[in-house]
Amino acid sequence: MLKDSLSTEYTQTAQTLWIKPVQLSDYVASDDLTYETNGVRYVTAQRHLWASSLDQQLLKALLINLSHSLLDLFLSSQLFNTNQWRLSIGVGAFRGRYDGSMIISGDWLIELHDQMKKQSFYFELKRIDNG
Repeated sequence: MLKDSLSTEYTQTAQTLWIKPVQLSDYVASDDLTYETNGVRYVTAQRHLWASSLDQQLLKALLINLSHSLLDLFLSSQLFNTNQWRLSIGVGAFRGRYDGSMIISGDWLIELHDQMKKQSFYFELKRIDNG
């Protein structure tokens, strides 16, 4: 019997990571795109909208990307039981900037029972090409 190379089998004892819905700050949760025009001024685009909600796009990207890195874990966007790892992510900034860079920042928390670790993140991504 051939195994589908895209599927992965998990046992009942496999460790599970529940990726909770991504929490967005108020201005990031908007359907509008926000960008930084200088070091202190932000503008909300009037005619440009996200194709789908940003929190849903980020959750889907997390599930896909982490599944390639965490091969021994079963990743889920749903809670199955109380004995599973939980990952919470909060995004405080997600915006383009006047110089073409992208700013993404926030924090994440991973926990299981009384074990937990919290860490902040900040990414400044440079645009490689026009667009």
